Amino acid sequence: LETDKQGRSNWDFNAGKVAAAPAGKAPAGAPQDGGTTLPQIDKLRIADSIVTIRDAQTGRDMTINVKGLDATGIGPGGSTKIDLDGTINGSPVSMKADIDALASLANGGDGALDVSIKIGASSVTLVGPVKAGTPSGVKIAAQGDSLASLKPLIRGALPALGPYSLDGRLTGAGKGAYKLDI
Repeated sequence: LETDKQGRSNWDFNAGKVAAAPAGKAPAGAPQDGGTTLPQIDKLRIADSIVTIRDAQTGRDMTINVKGLDATGIGPGGSTKIDLDGTINGSPVSMKADIDALASLANGGDGALDVSIKIGASSVTLVGPVKAGTPSGVKIAAQGDSLASLKPLIRGALPALGPYSLDGRLTGAGKGAYKLDI
């Protein structure tokens, strides 16, 4: 997977922007405005695979070694469940997610998250509602031995500080700003 120097991805299936479906004609949960339409995938299994993400803007690559990925309910409506086991840039990672209204969230709409990620000796959970694409009191819990263990996940350097623990709620504060209540 790649992004070019302008930030355009080679996985953007809406690059040509298809005309919006007339009201009431799109499948339930699909965007009415020509936004991202997810394919309906009832079950997905990926095993023993490698995904490389190349970012031409930053010059950084991310390599994801997928030992096992199981996903159900991907599509325009309902709940999507994801179970991932593998590595990111050599660091062990696992994720379990239950995402309500994934297609709506992908288009800046409403939904809900219940996501747990473990990377190295760190773990992060996100649980709660998203309104209009913005966290609306999403509970965040994170803990680990060192912030540096999150480097593969965020693709940037963090200081080797730790151990650390964080419990709070994340809410949108307007115009791309967020408020974290601890």
